[in-house]
Amino acid sequence: MKRGLCFLMVTLLVLSTVGCKGDGFSKNKAATTLKVLYYDEATFYSKYGSLFMAQNPEINVEVVSTAAIRPLEMDKFIEEQAPDVLMLNSNQYEKYADDGMLYDLESLIRKDKFNLEGIAPTVIDTIKAMSGGRLYGLSPFFSSQAIYYNIDLFDRIGVTYPKDQMNWEEVLQLAQRFPTTDGDSKIYGLMLNRYDVNPYNAALQIGYAQGLSYYDAENMKMTIHTNAWSKVFQLTIDALKTGAIFQNVGGNGFTPGLSNEEVIKQDPFFSGKIAMIISTNDYRSELKRAETNLGEQMPEWDLVTVPIDLSNPDTGNAIWIEDIATIRAQSSNLQAAWSFVSYINSDEFARVASKASINGSMPTRTAYIKDEKGHHLEAFYALKPYPNTIQGSDKIPQNFYQTFETIARQEITAVYEGRKTIDEALFILQQRGQALF
Repeated sequence: MKRGLCFLMVTLLVLSTVGCKGDGFSKNKAATTLKVLYYDEATFYSKYGSLFMAQNPEINVEVVSTAAIRPLEMDKFIEEQAPDVLMLNSNQYEKYADDGMLYDLESLIRKDKFNLEGIAPTVIDTIKAMSGGRLYGLSPFFSSQAIYYNIDLFDRIGVTYPKDQMNWEEVLQLAQRFPTTDGDSKIYGLMLNRYDVNPYNAALQIGYAQGLSYYDAENMKMTIHTNAWSKVFQLTIDALKTGAIFQNVGGNGFTPGLSNEEVIKQDPFFSGKIAMIISTNDYRSELKRAETNLGEQMPEWDLVTVPIDLSNPDTGNAIWIEDIATIRAQSSNLQAAWSFVSYINSDEFARVASKASINGSMPTRTAYIKDEKGHHLEAFYALKPYPNTIQGSDKIPQNFYQTFETIARQEITAVYEGRKTIDEALFILQQRGQALF
């Protein structure tokens, strides 16, 4: 391969960041074909393939695209195509690990002395939790949550800043220290998320962070009519009724046709209407854009960890991992497959990929999670993931979630409006949810 083509492949992701191996192809050396399962060929080469092949010109990567494959057809498709590497989402990883389809990476890690240090422990813990404590995959990127807080608003009202590892009661009490009115404007202490906040979804967010699940997927049994869930719903409804939590029913409510500056000012966190917001790491990109538009009007902000459960004070984070790189247990190209998996999870790849925006995700190697203004980004990975309470979720009928949420919203709204007790509503949800399995 000529040097110019090698350079072209590298620049598909990041310009001038990796040296080309101009003499990497030898006419006397046969290339190995590595088959990689991924949803889209172009996206794969942009994120992973071009850089990998530039570093490993003796390996030719063939993408086995799943874009047109239905979930129910996936197992048969994998059997027919026999890919070496499977790039999986969390649900797929859990299923295929449980089915014995994936190669245990720990022996390869030990043999090659592959350095796991520097990868956020919470990411490794999350992956292991989905596969019975074994490590069948690694991922170069992850997403997480933290509490963003408006420093200027805290200073103006005279409230002490939030801190890492506050429990839910402490966060809600802090939110209630903000006045519900400030002149002609309302101020809210907390926004639970930027999309749809209602009593039912708010309680789920708090309950999940405490390791609760409203169903047992392994035994196909509802588990919402419990004392633990009753306490969560009571805590949530009480907090909502104080007016401290911003209820953003139906989305962010942005008005179409406005200028960028007008749209940004409609965000209640930017405009100083909300003191704290729990949001994902990609919200930082919006904060940067807002700063460009608002200039000196943009408030100062920082981060702390999401609320924790007192019974597990070092846990509480929600971690999302989409591209988990695994090796099919029956692969005949084990070494080439491991070369790919280890490279895209290496320090070198993280250094290069961190210079590009990958769908708002963060590199799992935390040395490359940086912020020029010194924001406390450690909040995104300081906590361990909350316990995996939804193992076996692939067994749940797909129409269950939407149907159950519709019923649950109605029942919990009735509680919020005083038409039912929490016990009455949870009893109904237990029965009607069970009937949907």
